[in-house]
Amino acid sequence: ILRIANLAIHLQSGKEREAFKVDREDHTVPIFATQAAAQLEADIASISSDEHHPLLLKLIADELSVPVDDIFDFELSLYDTQKSVIGGALKEFIFSARLDNLASTYSVLCALLGSMDESLQSESN
Repeated sequence: ILRIANLAIHLQSGKEREAFKVDREDHTVPIFATQAAAQLEADIASISSDEHHPLLLKLIADELSVPVDDIFDFELSLYDTQKSVIGGALKEFIFSARLDNLASTYSVLCALLGSMDESLQSESN
């Protein structure tokens, strides 16, 4: 229900990173609903909160089958739930969240395990 637009900032050059400073307050705000769509929800008009959007409170309350007033506070964590896919014109790319971290870890483990020979297996450390 939420999306945070992201940048592969590590793929930019040093000069490009210096020119664009990410402001976490302004540039990483989750996209939840347009103001017009939120105002069309008539049943959120009675929900008052200084901290959370009334539509978000209503969605959480509906999911939990409780009245909105029973929600005092909550912690919300966002995760990318899109499935990985093979893509590109020749189907040669893997599109997936956190792929750089996963691929790096896999490669390092394969190299480490591949470097072990019989002399290392007798090491006590």
